[in-house]
Amino acid sequence: MDTIKSGPEIGIAGDLILVDDDRQALRILERSIRNLISPEITLKTATSREEGRNLLVDDRPTTVVTDLVLEPKEGASSGLSFIRDLRSRSQPPEVLVLTSHHTQDYGIEALKLGAAGFMEKPVHPEHLAALVTNCLTNSVLKTVAISLIRQQVYDDDLGIYGRSPESSSLREQLLFAAMT
Repeated sequence: MDTIKSGPEIGIAGDLILVDDDRQALRILERSIRNLISPEITLKTATSREEGRNLLVDDRPTTVVTDLVLEPKEGASSGLSFIRDLRSRSQPPEVLVLTSHHTQDYGIEALKLGAAGFMEKPVHPEHLAALVTNCLTNSVLKTVAISLIRQQVYDDDLGIYGRSPESSSLREQLLFAAMT
């Protein structure tokens, strides 16, 4: 029988934002992440869609874990709107969606919008840690891929010549579009 280990075992770094309008749920998520994932992770929290958006102004998080209902009056559409905002960024973070509204329809909609995963609350801490770790790893891999593309003068697959900032920007945008 396998045993589940606890403690920070994954030596991966990244920037993570947790967004949940329920402060108690947010503290539990934060504690779970801090206990099960590497201490090299920069972790910030927000209790509303607006606070989450404000964190995005200064930071480029690699992963965002968000509740689906961020504004109770708007319901699930508030979280889906936030996912759209996140995925429309020039360097979109990986997005994990949490909800206490037990319906798979919202999960499917979140995945269609580009979320990397969907979990119902209450979340299993090890499951959450595994999903966050996968997202952080995927983000690192995307960064490495972009770095390699920037080093190329000509990209056969994309048909783009040049090292100018414009060429690099176009190459990055095409790569991100292909990866999402």
